[in-house]
Amino acid sequence: MGPKFKDGGVVVALSGRWISWTHTVVAYAAFLGALLCGLYLHYHKIVENEYYGYPQEWFPSVSATIGDRYPERSIFQLFIAITS
Repeated sequence: MGPKFKDGGVVVALSGRWISWTHTVVAYAAFLGALLCGLYLHYHKIVENEYYGYPQEWFPSVSATIGDRYPERSIFQLFIAITS
């Protein structure tokens, strides 16, 4: 008796629209997760300027958010790995 299913058949069919939306949402989650974690754990360290200390700015840069701080970088890398 042969198998019920043929080899090479379609297992799952998804619209390309859902793939692009999922990719975008997970990529945004990577940055927003790192940003929220950084704002909660070390706000003053990620808005600090390299030359002048604590500036008039209140929002961190992208590189400061995902830079070298422990939990933020790990969150960002995890979601970017899921995105890829």
